[in-house]
Amino acid sequence: MLEYLKINSSKLKITLTADECDRYGIKERDGEFDSASVREVISDILDEAGVGGSFSRCGEKLLVQLYPLKDGGAELFITRLSGVGEREQKAITKASNINTYSKDVAYFLFDTLDALSNALSLFVKKKKRADVYLAESDKYILSIDEERLGALSDCDIISEFSHRLSPSEAPRPEYDTLLTKGDAIELFSALKA
Repeated sequence: MLEYLKINSSKLKITLTADECDRYGIKERDGEFDSASVREVISDILDEAGVGGSFSRCGEKLLVQLYPLKDGGAELFITRLSGVGEREQKAITKASNINTYSKDVAYFLFDTLDALSNALSLFVKKKKRADVYLAESDKYILSIDEERLGALSDCDIISEFSHRLSPSEAPRPEYDTLLTKGDAIELFSALKA
């Protein structure tokens, strides 16, 4: 298990060894890290460090700072932006050279079952929670955990198969029928033709 240091209620420091960086696929080139590869593993790193209960991150924007160490490892600083002042939040989120991380739920509307299963087949190897609803319109609504690093979302590719819904268009139990809870990727990706 990774060890972390809780600096305060809004900031953590996780030190990764060279072996841990290799295991997570975090590679430094010219003092920079590939933000897409970091986005893919940040949630796993936080889970392995066991920070869940003491450092809530769902629905939060997080500032992610990753610094290489001479031995091939890295120091990872994670700051909840809700814990910093409004002026600092605006400066951080508008800066082009700073990445923020957030985890939330995204919603997508699919016209066909084929489109849904094709989209979900892209996530088979990822540990994601996803629900599927049958809408009143006989279309399918996908509710899926979404992670963002800066402006990049790990769910953006789903838009090639569907239409992104706003949170106000989330499934409503009185109108939409829940087909599966939590394991939609496993179930629906198996239907891919």
